[in-house]
Amino acid sequence: MPAEYLDVVRHSDHDNLSWAPLLYRNPLSILTGAAARGTVTVAGDAFHPMTPDMAQGGCSALEDAVVLARALAKADTPADGVAAYVAERRWRAAWFVAGAYLSGWVQQGGTNVRGVRGHLVKLFRDWVFYPFVFPRLADTMWFDCGDLTPCTEGKSHTE
Repeated sequence: MPAEYLDVVRHSDHDNLSWAPLLYRNPLSILTGAAARGTVTVAGDAFHPMTPDMAQGGCSALEDAVVLARALAKADTPADGVAAYVAERRWRAAWFVAGAYLSGWVQQGGTNVRGVRGHLVKLFRDWVFYPFVFPRLADTMWFDCGDLTPCTEGKSHTE
């Protein structure tokens, strides 16, 4: 281990460290479960907790904020805006969660499997996952936020 890393650990206050397990939410529950009730909704990790294997947790939470703000700005009522936000984000959120889990399992968890099953996981990783699945997962990083200037159409924000 590099000396710089060890130095950071030596100079850290170990009483301030916390440990929390990674959470997994079944992507099917994102597609079918309740993500809003009236004007109350969930966003970020509350909507789509994912393992850090694709490093998209914070980015997807920012996407949620942009989509929610736009949906609220265009809607007649806050409840309609929240419903539009949930409808727009469900599929992308489910894809993020499923992709992060699969990516982590194939790259990390699948390496601990032995025997024939381990060989099949390695074949899947090398011949299917990296050439075909991972490039599609990596494409999820590109989210067009569009123009972030204030909305001029719809309701007046001077009220």
